[in-house]
Amino acid sequence: MKIRAFARQIAGAIAALCVISHPADAAQARITLAGHLPVAALANAQAVDQVPDSDPIPLALTLPLRNTAELTDLINRLQDPSDPLYGKYLKPSEFTQRFSPTPEQYQNAISFARANGFTITKQHANRLLLDVSAPAKATENAFAVRLNRYLGSNGHAFYAPDREPSLPASMQGVIANIVGLDNSTVWRPHNSLVTPANIAQNPNQIGTGPGAGMTPNDIRAAYGLTGVTPTGAGQTLGLFQLDGYSPTDITSYQTKYGLPNIPIQNVYVGGLTGPTGDVGGTGEATLDIELQMALAPGASKIVVYQAPNTGAGILACYNQIANDDLATSVSTSWGTPEGNIPYNVLDSENAIFQQMAAQGQTMFAASGDNGAYDDGATLSVDDPAAQPYVTGVGGTTLATTKAGGTWVSEKPWANAADKSRSRLGSGSGGGFSSYWPLPSYQSGFISVASQGSLISRNVPDVALAGDTSTGYSIFFKGGWYIFGGTSCAAPVWSAFAALVNEQRATAGLSPLGFANPALYNLAKTASYATDFHDSTTGTNLFYPAVTKYDLATGLGSFNGINLLSDLAPLPVVTNPTPPKSPTGVTAAAGSTQIFLSWSAVSGATSYNIYRGTKAGAEATTAVKTGVTSPSIADTGLTNGTTYYYKVTAVSGGGESAQSAEVSAKPSSTAFVQILGDPGFESGSSSTPWVASSGVISPNAAYSGAWKAAICGTVNVSDYLYQQATIPATAISAKLSFALKITTTDSLTVRHDYVYIQVRDAATGAVLGNLGYFSNMSASSSYSTKSYSLTAYKGKSIQIWLYDSQDATLPTTFYVDNFALNVQ
Repeated sequence: MKIRAFARQIAGAIAALCVISHPADAAQARITLAGHLPVAALANAQAVDQVPDSDPIPLALTLPLRNTAELTDLINRLQDPSDPLYGKYLKPSEFTQRFSPTPEQYQNAISFARANGFTITKQHANRLLLDVSAPAKATENAFAVRLNRYLGSNGHAFYAPDREPSLPASMQGVIANIVGLDNSTVWRPHNSLVTPANIAQNPNQIGTGPGAGMTPNDIRAAYGLTGVTPTGAGQTLGLFQLDGYSPTDITSYQTKYGLPNIPIQNVYVGGLTGPTGDVGGTGEATLDIELQMALAPGASKIVVYQAPNTGAGILACYNQIANDDLATSVSTSWGTPEGNIPYNVLDSENAIFQQMAAQGQTMFAASGDNGAYDDGATLSVDDPAAQPYVTGVGGTTLATTKAGGTWVSEKPWANAADKSRSRLGSGSGGGFSSYWPLPSYQSGFISVASQGSLISRNVPDVALAGDTSTGYSIFFKGGWYIFGGTSCAAPVWSAFAALVNEQRATAGLSPLGFANPALYNLAKTASYATDFHDSTTGTNLFYPAVTKYDLATGLGSFNGINLLSDLAPLPVVTNPTPPKSPTGVTAAAGSTQIFLSWSAVSGATSYNIYRGTKAGAEATTAVKTGVTSPSIADTGLTNGTTYYYKVTAVSGGGESAQSAEVSAKPSSTAFVQILGDPGFESGSSSTPWVASSGVISPNAAYSGAWKAAICGTVNVSDYLYQQATIPATAISAKLSFALKITTTDSLTVRHDYVYIQVRDAATGAVLGNLGYFSNMSASSSYSTKSYSLTAYKGKSIQIWLYDSQDATLPTTFYVDNFALNVQ
């Protein structure tokens, strides 16, 4: 439960009372959406007048996730090395299918918007956001509010609603939040800069770059990465930006340090259509790009996502990063005090960050530069660093053996004399959330000495050099500057994750993904002392650094090669031996081809196939080598001839002994069934089927003891699929299965559906819709359904079944006895 849940209930109740007295839609029942008022901003502002009726109001309507308990469980399992699902991340299409709002819900939101005078400006692929715009008057009427203009005590002008918005009751469960009814929040970069002339005399110089700032080699030396093999090769990095940059600055930085010309892809969202340059003069995008290049010079690409500085803009930007799923490691150095944001924005961000976690994207966020006082006055933390599915990055003051030398010590960055950002000073952002509860990965880490919270999310998770007085040399606006702040620490951590992901790929592992579970799990072991640099003295203007985790520097900074090796362990091969011989070899004949399959051999990297036309007389040279999966079709054979086979497994230790012999005789009339476990008799282990929890179950089977039951629970979308490759030489391919449907719903109106699709095995893209069945097809017994898949010969496909149900009266679709017969 969120920390502010009770406060939200009270606010919602008050807002509901206000809506009752509002004239809009008085005859229609309405529901109130809590958490949309910028309470902090309104507390220090004076109303000026009403927003003119014709002023355009851009909004993001956000829709709720489905199956949230299943999603939480999935993310935990994806990060658990002992779980069979470890590292088996979802594609965006899979996430959308399982957890996003249904197409029907999205269409309902679109219809509501259009009926109330909104223009649809963007439909998002994951259906979590719907971007719309309308004049202020239409917006007020749609949500039963009045939009007023205010002037804050700091001179900040903004507009906001006079009450919590409401919707027709028919929209309950369709629209979760309305982002953009106010524009009080401004996201700011967490950096500061000085000219080299102002820092060159600093006695604490640790860099060898212009003005004594750190160079790429200095960063590697200080954090134990000098000479490591990974450079980020094959990795795509991502950046969230609310401002632009000058490409010539980037080129100058690359040239100065001899860095490769890493391609930069710009993606403009939220209404932006092209480059804006560094209009804010912050240098944020520039330093982020240059620091990612500094530590990951071998990266394949850096994708820079740029959006307008609005609530709808930041959601559009994060959502595009998730839906594109291009970058496995992403950094943001833009944030704002958590208490300054209406709750609706926090919740909407969180849904997107969960999608990133499910897809294996690592998200790093700067924790802020005002120390423990993110809002400049009270103990507070920064969003999105405080989000539970984000890795918050704090800042340190780093000491090295000499300029360009190795690590000596670190302490929390804190400078009470620096009033450039806050009257209380500058330093590493940290504290605990007033909104998000304690995540499971932080359980057991919060000590009394740290003054942290045992019930709330604590920030940051990790740290790195951020003190401006020992900052980084950055080429900006045609010259060299020294940048500091947690804005520098976050992109360097994201580049470090690219090194980790390169080495994990080398080891045959999936990307790191959501980093916090892995980082905190390592911190529970003896490896913590060598994987992290722990800061134990100093404060971030309030919270003290203590042994292990604290709210000033989190777990600490990375100790390069050690943490890299533990997050991306390479396999150790000693006295390699050949793998065991394959077992369970079978041969099934088709026309002019034979299908071979066998049980996968542990440690095998490939398989060889030996063939002959006499028993025990297979050729000494393999007819097929380098086979990477435990099945293959041997094609181009002569019908009526018996062929004999033996299979071997291959690894770095050599080739195994040959398997037991099998044989088959192809025939013009023969066909073979190529699906694994077609009747689910392997039980709940499901392999080679992939299914949502509980779908494969015993009893009420068509034959045998097991079957699959898709759905039967309201608002829960179940799925079932298996991958298969139909040989290019196949004459025909036919899919069949037994189906029984039971329902408590109407037999005259379609409400609940099961869909049968063919998808591409590599991308998950839908190749064909075979058909669907609904509650209207209910029957008391199984019947056989069949479809031709001949059109997909030569392709590796997934055979998908998934359901969609309305809010009442569930329907269950039972399936059993699958077959994919290929001739």
